[in-house]
Amino acid sequence: MFPVAVFDSQWRVLERLWVAPISLRGMLRLKGTDRAAFWLLVEQGHLSIAAGGDDMVVNESGQKLLRGCWVINPTGAREWRQLSPLDFADR
Repeated sequence: MFPVAVFDSQWRVLERLWVAPISLRGMLRLKGTDRAAFWLLVEQGHLSIAAGGDDMVVNESGQKLLRGCWVINPTGAREWRQLSPLDFADR
């Protein structure tokens, strides 16, 4: 297990959690709130953490999608990346 923080697009920490060192993708909710879900993607040593709320848009089908996510590479550098609906395809 290793610590991961969920951030919003202003790089504010919204929640801290522990994840296993394996590839995973899932929806998260802020504890004790009714805020929109959050995406956490851990793949090949890279963390992509995307916030909900103001960072979410709704497509024609009523599905909520994220505008973008923070990509954190192994060197610790971070970059805001725009997302497309293809990023949310089921695996």
